[in-house]
Order: sequence, then structure tokens, then C-alpha cells
Amino acid sequence: AYYHLGYGNIKDGDSFYFDQALQAALAINYKNGIANAYFGKGTMFKRKVKYAEARVEFFKAAELYEALKQLKDLGAAYNELGLTYAYESNFSEALPYLEKSRDIRTQIGDMAGLSNVLNTLGVANKQTGDLKKALEYYFESLAIAEERNDKAMMPKLLINLGSVYLD
Repeated sequence: AYYHLGYGNIKDGDSFYFDQALQAALAINYKNGIANAYFGKGTMFKRKVKYAEARVEFFKAAELYEALKQLKDLGAAYNELGLTYAYESNFSEALPYLEKSRDIRTQIGDMAGLSNVLNTLGVANKQTGDLKKALEYYFESLAIAEERNDKAMMPKLLINLGSVYLD
């Protein structure tokens, strides 16, 4: 319950409920709850633009998700790690985490997550000047979005594709 309350207060940047969830999970050694609390705290810090602090929490979550073999959550944690670096324009650090997320999402068949991370990989590669690779990622993501009829993702991808041709 604390975990979900934390997400209700995340816009305010309040970690109180995530801390409560973490303490409750630690008390009974509930590893999934511990990982989720770390992930929630990472999300809160990311929204507060405290990327270094967010990474600390996402790394802790990723380590636990990996030990628990929770691949979907691990893919999400790697994606968030990559995003925190990308938001700081540190694309060389972002790419390995985004690629790990892509590989996991491919492995488990998480097509929505895969489309999202491919788009982010396109953005990161565009920013590093690898326009050919950016286009490949955007087109691959677009194909998935079209197959899924993801009307929210398709316009983003078309804008990103257009931006490559403007450069």
C-alpha cells in the first residue's frame, strides 16, 4: 500500500511512502517489494531532475530484479538508467543501458516496451551523430507501433523520423 501511495505523491517529490514501503519490505525480507521501492524512489528523483540520485535507486532495483530473474522489471530499470544519462546528454553512458533494455524486451516479447526503447535509442543515436542507426531504430519502432496500432507512439516516431531528415 505504501508503494502505491508513493506513486500518488510522486509529483510532489515526496519519498516518505517509498521509504515506508522500503522499510516494510526490508523488515520481512520481501525482495520484490524492496526492488519496487527502490524503483519508485528512482522515479521520484528522476522527476525532480536529480538524475545521479535516481541512478543510485535504479541500480539497486536492477540488481534485485536481476537476482529475482524479473526480466520485465529489469528491462524497465535499465531503460530508466539509460534515460537518466540521456537527460544529461550523456549518450555514451545511456546507450549500453538502453541496449540492455532492448535486448531484454526482445527476449520476453514486451513489444510496447521494445517500441519505446527503440525510439529512445533512435534519439540517443541521433544526438551522437549516427543518423543511419537512428533511422534504423525509428523505423523498427514504427513498424512495431503500427503492428500494435499504437496511435500515441506513431506521431512521436514520425516527428523523430522527420527530424533526422532535417539535420
